[in-house]
Amino acid sequence: MNLETIIFNTVLVVLCIIPFILMGRFQQKRKNQLLKSLTDLAVTQNCKITYKEFCGEIVIGLDESNNFLFFMRRKKADIGEDIIQFVDLTKVKYCKLINTSNAVKTKEGSNTIIERLALRFSPIDDNQNDIVLDFYNKEEKWQLSGEFQLIEKWQNILKPRIKALA
Repeated sequence: MNLETIIFNTVLVVLCIIPFILMGRFQQKRKNQLLKSLTDLAVTQNCKITYKEFCGEIVIGLDESNNFLFFMRRKKADIGEDIIQFVDLTKVKYCKLINTSNAVKTKEGSNTIIERLALRFSPIDDNQNDIVLDFYNKEEKWQLSGEFQLIEKWQNILKPRIKALA
């Protein structure tokens, strides 16, 4: 190989790698912004997030000592404001997964299309409204990207915790 070929190949490799580096930095910056918003919400409730998880534009966190759940879902600019919610688990009877879906018949058989995924928290006080954390809505986002696995995992984390607090 001559020097020109080595330089050309090196430049080509660098040009191919740069977009991936920039995407990684952008995603890390977005995660940090989401986490800061969630942490700020926790501070307003005198809490500290001890366990957290990200999924696309969603961040969910738990203060294990104070039994508070914090949730944030970033919406696209044209849809509206971000959704920021918290739940005091000591004031909740139960947590239920909401999976709204439709069966669609195709030539190959039938497929299930998920339209909405949410966690519904029913308060101990029957005079208060349920708290619903929307993880996915087909009207806002066309494709699932890990929300189903995230919501199942958090339901499995929260159900025993709520039962133990009752």
